[in-house]
Amino acid sequence: VETTQWHRVIAWGPLATACKKYVGKGSKICVQGRLETRTYEVKGDTRWITEVIATSIEFCDSKKVKSKKKKEA
Repeated sequence: VETTQWHRVIAWGPLATACKKYVGKGSKICVQGRLETRTYEVKGDTRWITEVIATSIEFCDSKKVKSKKKKEA
């Protein structure tokens, strides 16, 4: 049985730029970093959130580039 887990990942600087360029919905990535937990309030309720602060990201998807061939007449 295959399951999906979602995690909030924070990336800064050149790492964030690379993610913007290469990561999209459904992309497979391997993230290394540290966990950071913080609290915030919504209508008086205290909520907790845990985020991964990325130190490195490996892009696991292989981008398949389709090349267009010119038809010879």
